[in-house]
Amino acid sequence: PKVPPLKKDSFLKRYPNDKACRDSFQVWLETANAYQGRVRGFLAVDIGKKKDLMGEVYIKDVDLKEASKDIFRNGEATGQAAATAFFEGKMTDLKTLKGHGQAFLREANLVKLPLFVSMFNLLKLQPVEASYFHKVSVDFIFDNGRFRAPNGDSIVMESELMTLRGGGTVDFDLNLDLYLSLPSFGLPNIPVVSDLLRGLIDNLVVFHITGSVDDPSVGVVPIRNIISIFKSGD
Repeated sequence: PKVPPLKKDSFLKRYPNDKACRDSFQVWLETANAYQGRVRGFLAVDIGKKKDLMGEVYIKDVDLKEASKDIFRNGEATGQAAATAFFEGKMTDLKTLKGHGQAFLREANLVKLPLFVSMFNLLKLQPVEASYFHKVSVDFIFDNGRFRAPNGDSIVMESELMTLRGGGTVDFDLNLDLYLSLPSFGLPNIPVVSDLLRGLIDNLVVFHITGSVDDPSVGVVPIRNIISIFKSGD
């Protein structure tokens, strides 16, 4: 992502000598299994008075079908996922965590997830069961207990069925406040089948997704209102 990386100095500068390091616990994870994928990374924690925490994590080849069972109460997804994240904060309060990262999905079938069910219902389109997002990428920052995709190109989702771009926030309790656009070039093979869909394309209206990840609410917002929304989030 286009943000400065965290540096180990931000943790180590708190420990100027050997005595100060006695309460520091550090671990390097060479490899571990997670949802049929692999996890690598390191974690450094102050277990004394400071309670500082810092780490990096690299996740690769996660099976979305397995992972989605723990993330979503309703619906399911298939495909593979990968992610990187860099963070620091206090281990006593997750809301103090600050950092940034990237997430990627490939050959992801997401049409059974509540978000996409609601989106297709709004467009009055019948979901195509065999539709896959060939590429999904998300650049994010996290602080104040939420993940933030900071601009209108932070989220990119591309498939033969549709293309979505956008940004917004997801808090640590998986409550959504996202904006996703549906450019006309994202529907190369689908006829315009409803007045609402024609309006979305011709008037550049953006999806606004709120609510929980298991029960999202999808509405539309004119794109002229979106620029001020993202500027206010900077």
